[in-house]
Amino acid sequence: MNRPERLLAWYPRAWRDRYGEEFLALIQDTVADGRPRVGFVVRIAWAGLRERAHASGLRGDEVAGPQRRRTGALLVLWAWAGFVVAGSVLAKRAEHLPNTGALGVITGVAVVASVLVGLGALVALGSTGRFLRGGGWVEIAGHVRHAVIASAVALVAGAWLVAWARSLSPAQRNGGSLPYGVAFVVCALAVTVALALWTGVGFAIGRRVQLTSRQLAIESSLAVGVAACMAIMTVATIVWWAALSSTVPVSTGAVVLGMVVVDVIAGCGVSRTRSTT
Repeated sequence: MNRPERLLAWYPRAWRDRYGEEFLALIQDTVADGRPRVGFVVRIAWAGLRERAHASGLRGDEVAGPQRRRTGALLVLWAWAGFVVAGSVLAKRAEHLPNTGALGVITGVAVVASVLVGLGALVALGSTGRFLRGGGWVEIAGHVRHAVIASAVALVAGAWLVAWARSLSPAQRNGGSLPYGVAFVVCALAVTVALALWTGVGFAIGRRVQLTSRQLAIESSLAVGVAACMAIMTVATIVWWAALSSTVPVSTGAVVLGMVVVDVIAGCGVSRTRSTT
């Protein structure tokens, strides 16, 4: 595949089908030697991402309200996946620190948010079954295959890490062994990749499955609830961090920042779920 065709891949399929040939011809006329410069590539990529955002309903009002609500709920799902990663890092940091009321709030609200996410999957379960029986499995098989492989790798890595940890002292497991620390990070990355890929499976199904107006309304409400839970947990984390600032590692600030970022993403999703026209 030559470079102009790779640039075309930044745009959504419908746009490529309609304007692809003209786009390629324009690039050939604009770029004399057929090798676009970095600045040109960045501008094309940014324009393509903006077009994808419009086509999905993430930006603008070009698509119907139901599609914008669906996109908003799926964006909250991605934000929740990111929040789970940040929360897992926080839990690891907090396991040897005093258990404050803020941590209790975080744990309780996390359970509520998890239940809401599960309810969202349950609401779409029947429609998902019909989608798969109607040939939809072919469309998502690649996503599922990658997620299963990543999960198997993460499971093996986790089992190996647990077996190794049993032979180490508490001090070695908590920063005293550099090789173990590196292995722990690699294992955590494997789990994160698996989580991201399974979220991608949910996203792929969510984009394609047929949902009634009532189902979309319920999914939108659940997405708002999940986003609210995330915001509450972020505030509780900040309170916990401030109360134990002298004992909490400074790097925990990066975790808090990550939570704030995914909260903003979830907020963007919530704004789309409120679209009704």
